[in-house]
Amino acid sequence: MKIYHNPRCKKSRAGLAYLESKNIEFEIVQYLKTGFSESELSEILNKLNKTPLEMIRKQEAVFKQEYKGKELSDQE
Repeated sequence: MKIYHNPRCKKSRAGLAYLESKNIEFEIVQYLKTGFSESELSEILNKLNKTPLEMIRKQEAVFKQEYKGKELSDQE
């Protein structure tokens, strides 16, 4: 199992703590340091059965300023 972790994120830290409390073995990927390849993102989306737009944090200022109201394809 992998956890894509952001140490500054409260929910990410809570998820990590939960897995540790259950003694579940996992690999930590600090995605802000390592980034994602296009194939890794595609694999994650496929496993979750989600589209890119479903995974975007739409309340973030950068989304509102740059992308809100635009019609974007999954590739974009």
